[in-house]
Amino acid sequence: MLKAKAHSRLLCQAVWRAPFDSLPYPAAITNGRHRFLYVNPAFERFYGWKLADIVGLAPWVLTPLNQDLEPIKRLRKALAGRLSSWSGNLTNVDAKGKLVRVHLVAFAIHGERGGAPVAYLSLVAPESEGPNLLPCLAQNLGAHWLRHAATTLAEPAAVTTARGERQEEILRLTRMGYSTKEVALFMGIATSTVANVKWKFKRRVQTRRTR
Repeated sequence: MLKAKAHSRLLCQAVWRAPFDSLPYPAAITNGRHRFLYVNPAFERFYGWKLADIVGLAPWVLTPLNQDLEPIKRLRKALAGRLSSWSGNLTNVDAKGKLVRVHLVAFAIHGERGGAPVAYLSLVAPESEGPNLLPCLAQNLGAHWLRHAATTLAEPAAVTTARGERQEEILRLTRMGYSTKEVALFMGIATSTVANVKWKFKRRVQTRRTR
């Protein structure tokens, strides 16, 4: 498994983060060992932690000292279960030690069916605004992909550049040991697209060797 800081740098170069960067509620991604890889600007404002300071740490830093840990244990058990998700209210603590009541929604992200989680996504809102979390995320995701579609239609020249960057990202992730399914999941693209890029690259390499 990649070290958290290296994994974080890689993730933060990807296009998936745009709708999370603009989300008005805190969002975070942790790796399979529950270490922070990414937090959005709303998270930094809400908790007072910068990504550079919190990357590689576990979410325990948001847990008040002497707090009952049963809710956290239930959360992790739920994420490891069949539904791979959990939602509920918790007491957190910010970087200055202030207690805050929050509503948390968390999801396990699986690289392949039946496999262990490769990452976890969590969304947070003040307790009273919990019902707004998922609708707000859906709106942000929809707006992001609609803007992306409009740009693709309006600027054909940019498509070639974006495609080249996507191919480079696929090959970089592959060299780092990620499977085809994991690369597709991280980038939000079809598995067949990843497989096709890898096949074309392999064929180019073989052609050069036979010359």
